[in-house]
Amino acid sequence: MSPERRVDHRVVIIGGGFAGLTAVQALRQAPVRITLLDRRNYHLFQPLLYQVA
Repeated sequence: MSPERRVDHRVVIIGGGFAGLTAVQALRQAPVRITLLDRRNYHLFQPLLYQVA
């Protein structure tokens, strides 16, 4: 018999906008390792920027 092999699934999401963050939330409970890549280390919620100006 062959020993059981454990397969670690990995998901890389490129872009931390609304779609990227939604994908992370959808996959959060899945048995996968999630990596989110974005050029910035923060999320800017642009729909409310007009209230700041």
